[in-house]
Amino acid sequence: AYSLYHKIFENSSDFTFLISGDFEISKVLPLVQKYLGNLPEVWGVKIDYSIPLNIKPIPQESSFHYFPSQGNYKMKNISYGTRYIQYDSVPSGREKLKVYALGEILRQKLWDLRFKKGYAFYDLTAGGLYNESLKRLEIMASLECDPKEFVMLRKEVKVVFSELKSGSFSDKELKNALTRMYSIYDLNKASDPKIHSQKIYEHYRYGHPWVNPSEVAKFVKSISVKDVVEVANKYCTNENFYEFVMSDIKPEKLIK
Repeated sequence: AYSLYHKIFENSSDFTFLISGDFEISKVLPLVQKYLGNLPEVWGVKIDYSIPLNIKPIPQESSFHYFPSQGNYKMKNISYGTRYIQYDSVPSGREKLKVYALGEILRQKLWDLRFKKGYAFYDLTAGGLYNESLKRLEIMASLECDPKEFVMLRKEVKVVFSELKSGSFSDKELKNALTRMYSIYDLNKASDPKIHSQKIYEHYRYGHPWVNPSEVAKFVKSISVKDVVEVANKYCTNENFYEFVMSDIKPEKLIK
């Protein structure tokens, strides 16, 4: 563990230090030079983390991927996940926000399967995002379910995606999605040190442009049903669809 810690953290040239507060730069700069400027550069070669990870796309020979449980652990439930993955596409900032809204509506609809239809699943995760590290757009859902309900839940999840593509969701669902997003992009939070530091990181790490927070908040409020349906049909295609299952039950019994 000690060796791994040093391997990851000992090279100071891989870090960006952010200092915020009520101070004069002329008084802080000497302290920065004293305590940070003398940190050793152990490896001698700076790694460019702006280069995307060299990870091969998931094979498309089959959209269904099965993983048996490992070791002596026996699974009573089934871990089920779906992902629409779009490679070689860098969406605009506005496109990312539309996909985010799509993911929020997806999350609501999946929870409805439990609270309105009574399916016994838990540990639900759902959303839409652009994976900066892997340079791919993802619209995903994952959950843990009872093996007896897996076949029906699998069908229900696909129905939910079909509803998103056809615009079969209510104004209330869209409003709830945008309200949840606005809690993040609210103008009052734009000056929050944590959010501001994150934006600085994204700018220098991924090259995100500086955008006026008021423009982002205004656009979030303007997202419409048409916008959500547009990105759902653009990215939720058969070619982009993958299913992932972890279970002790053989796959031929799961998808019979």
